[in-house]
Amino acid sequence: MNLIICRRCDLAVPAEYIRVHMNGKHGIHCSNELINSIISNYQPSSVDVVTTFRNNTMELDSSVNGVPIKRGFRCLICLYCTPLPESMARHFRTQHKGQNIKEQMEENVPMQILFGGRLRKWFSVKEPGTMPINEGNDDAWIAVQALLAKQEKTMKKRIKEKEENVRLVRGFIVGTGWDIMVEGEDKKKLVAMAAIAKKSDPLGGIMELCQNYFEGISEKLRAGNVLLRRKIASEGFDHNRRWL
Repeated sequence: MNLIICRRCDLAVPAEYIRVHMNGKHGIHCSNELINSIISNYQPSSVDVVTTFRNNTMELDSSVNGVPIKRGFRCLICLYCTPLPESMARHFRTQHKGQNIKEQMEENVPMQILFGGRLRKWFSVKEPGTMPINEGNDDAWIAVQALLAKQEKTMKKRIKEKEENVRLVRGFIVGTGWDIMVEGEDKKKLVAMAAIAKKSDPLGGIMELCQNYFEGISEKLRAGNVLLRRKIASEGFDHNRRWL
């Protein structure tokens, strides 16, 4: 399509709406000669062409110059787009009732709104490097693999967030258990139990021994055993091992 972009509102205007838009929305009077000259020189798309495009298109192959790009949400069921989370929640309540919005929604999707008024609609923008999946395309599986990899990444992120929540819950449980155990106990006795052991105490000697042990290892790694440092830093070394 050939589009004329209004620089005041960053929207494309069909040929028949140019004069009404400039005069009614921005108070700029345009003569018939000027409007006819613009249409003749630039041949912007008509309302019928724009309407057909709007109704049949969900994703733009590339962004339209002169129209801002925003990031938002896309429904994976019908490809409806919006930059507002509450609009997406309302969409699922009215159009996909019973569906899990977190599983059927994609976040941080680039999108543009090209037209205003009754033609208003958000279009997602195809990101560089993505591929359309067409029937009979020998390379379709490559696009499928890319899509699966993206979904796997999103799923891992959600699992990690759930694990973080579990850790917080465990910490809360441990803290609550401790509060229950020490309730009614003598505070001075508890302070004495939690105090750092003195050097004269048997536990103090064990703590000092452990401290010297790890300090010695650190010193050897820092200035001594180069081969050991290289081995630890090398690829394939199990960094999850513990000295104790």
